[in-house]
Amino acid sequence: MGASAFGLTYASRTVADVSPGYSSTGTGYSLQYDYAMSKRTGVIANYARWTAVGNDVYRAQS
Repeated sequence: MGASAFGLTYASRTVADVSPGYSSTGTGYSLQYDYAMSKRTGVIANYARWTAVGNDVYRAQS
């Protein structure tokens, strides 16, 4: 039986002042499973999801 590994990653990022009055926040996660069938053969399954939310400061103040 080969070796296997499972991975989980979570990330969050905020970008502010890219242009005047605009900022953005995004979050995401990734799941991965690795299975080594032999020294040269393996299988990897990967799933990732990213959600970005923009915020227009000028519209919020109006």
